[in-house]
Amino acid sequence: MPFGVFSYSGTENIGDDIQSLAAWGRLPEPSYFLNRDNLKQEGDEIEGHASVIMNGWYGQWPENWPPSEKIRPLFVSIHITKEPVASRFGVRPAEYILAPSLVKYLHRHAPIGARDLATLQLLQEAGVDSYFSGCMTLTLERPNVMRNDDLVVINDLALPLLPHIRERTQKFLFRVGHQEYSTLPQGERFDRARELLGLYAMAKCVITSRLHCALPCLAMGTPVLLINTAPDQYRFAGLRELVHNCSVSQFMAGDYDFDINNPPPNKPDYLQYRKALIERVDAFVAGDASYIPTPDETYPTQADKDEAIRHIRAMKDQPTV
Repeated sequence: MPFGVFSYSGTENIGDDIQSLAAWGRLPEPSYFLNRDNLKQEGDEIEGHASVIMNGWYGQWPENWPPSEKIRPLFVSIHITKEPVASRFGVRPAEYILAPSLVKYLHRHAPIGARDLATLQLLQEAGVDSYFSGCMTLTLERPNVMRNDDLVVINDLALPLLPHIRERTQKFLFRVGHQEYSTLPQGERFDRARELLGLYAMAKCVITSRLHCALPCLAMGTPVLLINTAPDQYRFAGLRELVHNCSVSQFMAGDYDFDINNPPPNKPDYLQYRKALIERVDAFVAGDASYIPTPDETYPTQADKDEAIRHIRAMKDQPTV
């Protein structure tokens, strides 16, 4: 039963590795660590096949889509970005992955679990059978660490916000960040991600701007406040509602319902998504034993990829009304 887990290159964000640990935690020991942004080339090197939970952000190099036919995918908790990326063809992931000539790959592996409501809308507009799954980090298990009632963890907050936190509590504040990890080898990135999860599990509460700090805190039962600072807030749609959250201006004005000294319990809404994800992943893992790879006549060809580029460029050349 060969399984694979995502690895990363060219990303500074340790939140990616936290997502991989969430998938890893529901799988047997993986045989492959596959670069999320190079799943075609690295996947083609697999002996036989590998079953892979495809939770993640797509995609830094959209022209590498779709993944190898040797990957047996479970598409849950995916985000398809609409932002510009380093594509040599000048295409955005959403327009390329969901182009008419390529979207048949997702049709074959549907239903597709969207991590956020913005991705769900993109998939549904493209006619893909899809649903809102939430994030795989909601399935994380709490590490066996003691809770420290005097510890408040501050994750990736701007410096001007810190005095406002200090004014509201005398507890020990410990600052951490999710950026600047691109130079670490993959094994060390996973180790650092585990350390961060242990810290979040230990804290009395956590205040963060990071989605992949807030959602793991939900899973581990640590009260968390998410401050909405990200410019691409559409990426948080459907997820920020699962946690206590506020804007920067609300936080500065004290206009939020979260007592740092006596933090309220997390909302229970996430539990339905955690349960559904665990059940779907468990069924996927069990199904690997009887999986027999068969030729896929619908797998996109180079001609399909070329057609996707022509389609995107033609759409951009259309005059606006």
